[in-house]
This record gives sequence, C-alpha cells and structure tokens, in this order.
Amino acid sequence: MPILATIVLDSGAFLQDIDSNPAALDIGYFQCAKDHSGNVVPDIHVYVDGNEATIPHSKLGKGTINVLHTKGSTTLTNLKFASSLTKHLLRKKDLYNSPVPNFDDAKLECKLHFNSGAFRCSMVKDRRFKEVPLMGGSPGEKHTKQIAHNTVVEYEVADDGDLRLEANGKTLFSTARDVTKSAKRVDIEIVSNNLTAEKFFREALDLTGQSSYWLPNQGDPPPMGAP
Repeated sequence: MPILATIVLDSGAFLQDIDSNPAALDIGYFQCAKDHSGNVVPDIHVYVDGNEATIPHSKLGKGTINVLHTKGSTTLTNLKFASSLTKHLLRKKDLYNSPVPNFDDAKLECKLHFNSGAFRCSMVKDRRFKEVPLMGGSPGEKHTKQIAHNTVVEYEVADDGDLRLEANGKTLFSTARDVTKSAKRVDIEIVSNNLTAEKFFREALDLTGQSSYWLPNQGDPPPMGAP
C-alpha cells in the first residue's frame, strides 16, 4: 500500500513566483531559535500514523535541503500549485508598495529545494502587521487579505518509492529508511518559532531604499511569496 505523506511548512520565503508554474521551487528558511531557557529546539517533527517518531536529524542545518520523491530508481519531477495557495499566499506586494524588496539569498540560513509535490494552503485567516520605521517616523499597522499561515505539500509514496530530505551529503529523513512498511500516513512538520519572525520579515529582505519594514503581530511568521 502506498504511504500518504505531507510536508507542512510553518513559514518560509518562496524564492520563485508560483504564478509562473516554476519547474523547481526554493523556499528559504531559518532554523528555530533556542527557546528562552537556551534549549535547542527541533526544526523537523515527524508523525507516523499519528505517533511522533524519533528521527536521526531534527535540525535543518545550513545550505540546501533537497526534498526528493522517488519511485524505484526514478526521481519524480512534478510540481503542482493549488489555486487556494495562489490566492491566499502572502505576497511582498501585500505589505510593500512598488518596488517591493527582494529576498536576500545571502541572509537566508537554508533553503528547501522541491522538484515535486502538490502544494496547497492551510490555516487561512486574517492577520495584522505592524510597521517598524527604519529612520524615525511613526509606526503604522495594516490588515492584509486572508492569508495562509501554513503551506502543505502532499505526496503519494509508492511501495518501491521514497520521500526523503537530504542535506550536505546526509539523509535527514527517509520514508524508506525510517518508516515501517505497514505505515499508512507520514506527516513531516518543518516548524518555525516566534523568535524567527524578525529573521523572515526583516533580515531575509533587502530593505535598501525602504523607510520601514513590516512584522507580523505576535510573532509566528507565516509563509511569504514573490512578488
């Protein structure tokens, strides 16, 4: 029996415009900051048939994390974007007037690279953002359209297939290696805590020429796309 697998992205900087149906997608990410007690916080949580699983590597690390879906010896390449994500993904233009700031690749801690998967939105709801002046001035606030607070990527992994995350020559997680053959469902959650909000919404952007930047209220950085 095939395994139904999902990857849930708690945040992320979409580096390609999904409206153009890219053949591959890079999503910039920051690792969870240590909690207020200084403890290391996992970035990757895996649930197999609803039960939390112990995995060899729970931190994203630096550089590129390749998300690979294979069937037999074939690596599948097929990205799909649901209209719900196209509609509800927060865009930089929802916060900034033209020209909108670019993501600064050099500031991103790591990237998740996808060649396949069916992308849809999750947790669509209202959100308020606060304006932070860079050079004096008064702060403001705005409500955006209803936005997705998570992105879900769905896969059907065949009996002879695998869904794995690879980085720096090592496998962080693999359904073929880390999940029993009797499993029916695997959920992989890539989390971000409130302490990363400034990284996603300030440090990840080239704010040259901008007089202010926008932060999500109460932390909890939602995904943001281009343009």
